[in-house]
Amino acid sequence: MTIKINIKWIRFFGIAGMLGGIILFIGDMLFYYSPNSTDFLQNMAVTSDARIIASGVCALLTSWLYLLGAGQVYYAFKIDQSKAKYIVFFLSPASGLRTALSTPRILPSPSAQ
Repeated sequence: MTIKINIKWIRFFGIAGMLGGIILFIGDMLFYYSPNSTDFLQNMAVTSDARIIASGVCALLTSWLYLLGAGQVYYAFKIDQSKAKYIVFFLSPASGLRTALSTPRILPSPSAQ
């Protein structure tokens, strides 16, 4: 079974996914990085509103670019008849959910109450 796939679309999807990763890194650095401290919680507490908004915009762009980048995964498993494509499909969002749930939350210190 041969499937004709336009190589330009495959490259476009791959570049979109890589660009999404780079933009996500930039957004994280806007949110977490401070040249004066390596304490992430302290850096997030003193980050300006403009940097937080810019980080959120980067995350929005990244989600769309990652979605386009998933087109390569779709084409890679398009002719596969095994259960591997379903495993990859379900494990990808599960790993993202695990990361979201394990992200540290900023809570007030007990001495502040």
